[in-house]
Amino acid sequence: MFVWESPNFGDGAKYGYHMHSRDREVYQREVHEARYYGIAIEMLRSGGGQDNPNVYRFAVDQLLSQGEDSFETELFFMLNLLQENTGAVGVFPSDASRDDYLETVHLNWEFFPPGTRDEVVGRMIGHRQISPEEAETVAARVELFSRLRPRAYLKGTGGMSSYVGAQFADDLVVFENVKYGNAMYILFDEWQEISQRSRLEILGNTDARFDRIVHRDGWEAVFRKKLQIEKRKRRIFD
Repeated sequence: MFVWESPNFGDGAKYGYHMHSRDREVYQREVHEARYYGIAIEMLRSGGGQDNPNVYRFAVDQLLSQGEDSFETELFFMLNLLQENTGAVGVFPSDASRDDYLETVHLNWEFFPPGTRDEVVGRMIGHRQISPEEAETVAARVELFSRLRPRAYLKGTGGMSSYVGAQFADDLVVFENVKYGNAMYILFDEWQEISQRSRLEILGNTDARFDRIVHRDGWEAVFRKKLQIEKRKRRIFD
């Protein structure tokens, strides 16, 4: 509702004023006050050239508490702030160590041969504590991979243990982070080197040849068809 005053008979000083009001549809606006958040930069590791670059951490210099009503709003605001300024985002607990950050930079693999479904799932999970949802995802991925008869299974090591994958040929490997479960990656030539890169490096580097299959409706059928085509190219017949 919009309200305003008008002078009576054109002379408010002599005759006074009266009120008018009118309803009108408008776009709703939100006003966000400045947070005055800063981005702190810390060198986590000093490298020695192109093959061993420096590693830096960019972090919003403000801690969040999950008990606060504004937690989710402020979290997304901070993530957006980092994404716009650095192109990379992540969430870590306030007591995360330097090693906790460094372990998320590169991905190393542990290989083991095919076995029964329960054996493979057991090796994928190991002794780490995971949620029932993650355990279910691991079992589902093992089931999916096993139908395509991999030569070996892969598991991320160290802080990257949430990564699982399978190898079908020297130049044909698939993997996924089951903790987030947003896409399946299929790598080809030089997959050993490419898999060492972070997810953002893979997506942003045009020299990396890979397929990325997002988990939309029907993604498993797309994945199976793609793998079967790639296996036939390499004359791998089940």
